[in-house]
Amino acid sequence: MKKIKKLSLLLIFILIVSNTYSANTKSVKLKIFPAEYSIEIDGKAVTPQKVENYIKKITLTEGEHKFLIKSDGYIDKNMTIKIDKSVSELEIKLEKKDSMLQQVAVIQTGAHPKSVEFTPDGKFMVSALLEGTGVDLFSTETFQHIKRIEFPEQYAKKRNFVEIVLSPIRKKCGYLKWLQMLFM
Repeated sequence: MKKIKKLSLLLIFILIVSNTYSANTKSVKLKIFPAEYSIEIDGKAVTPQKVENYIKKITLTEGEHKFLIKSDGYIDKNMTIKIDKSVSELEIKLEKKDSMLQQVAVIQTGAHPKSVEFTPDGKFMVSALLEGTGVDLFSTETFQHIKRIEFPEQYAKKRNFVEIVLSPIRKKCGYLKWLQMLFM
């Protein structure tokens, strides 16, 4: 009888351990500004492990998680983030409470947007991608992604399109027609 009890307990322990480790877990680096913050994930306070300087890491199961990030003097940020195989790092910036600027939208860009420029007519916003082979084009009215503009292969291989200049002077030379042909 004692052997059966011990075997039952061992079997229960093995099932608990195997269920704990069978869920796909993922180590995710966090780059959050400001550096001093508190974080709740799925309603539970979490203390990320420090990696270096301002980079910390957490381990999460794959799937959707609700994040709440707080810091004194900043607006709390609530968001749902899907963690999967492709997610290895999250960069999150909190906005100051007393800022004269107001966030009106959050848009998804390609990897590492470096700079933003508005077309002379104000209808579009172009974002250069530090990683990638082109630039992203967005509507300033709807904040929707219109398209990614890929450059010819000889230039695209160089990557790192970090700066954009759209000159209003070129407007007289059919510049807006050229933009419309390129962007649409």
